[in-house]
Amino acid sequence: MCRGRFPKENLLRHVLAPGEPGGLRPDPRAALPGRGHYLCASPACAEKFSKYSVRPRLRRGGEGE
Repeated sequence: MCRGRFPKENLLRHVLAPGEPGGLRPDPRAALPGRGHYLCASPACAEKFSKYSVRPRLRRGGEGE
């Protein structure tokens, strides 16, 4: 959320999980399928990320993912 540059191993990965509250699940081993959202360890970024809402993106046909 801060748009800083960090080595990938220093970032926390989250993936879409429709059944989870908030819609995102932590993926510490980077093994779950799907596009990941990477987050630095800063408490300010974690606060911003907790307010992030996961909405399906609209495709050209007008349907969500």
